[in-house]
Amino acid sequence: MAELANDEEFWPSHNKQAKISCTKKLKELNNQNFNFHTKCLADALGNEGYLHGLNGQLNGSASELYNQSLLLRIQINNKDGISNFITTWGDI
Repeated sequence: MAELANDEEFWPSHNKQAKISCTKKLKELNNQNFNFHTKCLADALGNEGYLHGLNGQLNGSASELYNQSLLLRIQINNKDGISNFITTWGDI
């Protein structure tokens, strides 16, 4: 999804909806898909951070969004996501 970051019409809107949906699901009691929705939220935050990084906001919002994404990935032990995070952060 982050590859479409420069599509100013599609990507931000899709990412915003994903973030809203995952946040809503995570607030539901007895969420049986906690890890899935946490990963989706981490992806949305990471994508948003990527976009902010492309726009030169590395020391502010991009860094904060990436940190939130990383903490969620650590919380659910998402090793692939943690690895991707490190690679993407290194590319920026």
